[in-house]
Amino acid sequence: MVRDVSETGVRLRLFHATPTGTLIELHMPSGGIYEISPVREAGNEVGFEFKNRIDLADFLLATPSVAKRGLRLGLAFPVQINSLSGPGEGIVDNLSQQGARFFCETPFALDQALRVQCLEEEIRFGEVRAKVRWRRDSEYGIVFEDTLSLDQFAELAAKLQCPDLLR
Repeated sequence: MVRDVSETGVRLRLFHATPTGTLIELHMPSGGIYEISPVREAGNEVGFEFKNRIDLADFLLATPSVAKRGLRLGLAFPVQINSLSGPGEGIVDNLSQQGARFFCETPFALDQALRVQCLEEEIRFGEVRAKVRWRRDSEYGIVFEDTLSLDQFAELAAKLQCPDLLR
């Protein structure tokens, strides 16, 4: 998350350990790519220096080349799905801040209220209230009643993809 920017540097809020290596790139939604190197760190916020001075207006005002869509991650993790019609177990394979796609043999109706909870003990996902928006055989799309904050989403993604990055 960009917290501050100037022509010579940027301060970012990271949801993982500070990257290391000789080449670190900041990729922006507009397609801009900037070479950066860390200069200071305070908790989850890291100050980076741009390799080359940037045009601040281009950085701030650039529009994405494609319509912006919420970030979706192809993550696979087991879940317990509870509803008034009974429980079921499934596998989430696509997650966003607003919802998820999962596979489950238990039948659920469109607009049915669900409570979804991750079955992996090391992943504290809590119980999320959701509604079924679409279904195709044993595949379901749900929308969360309370969307995940960016912090929650990023932490969950890091725990599932590369837990060693977490501080």
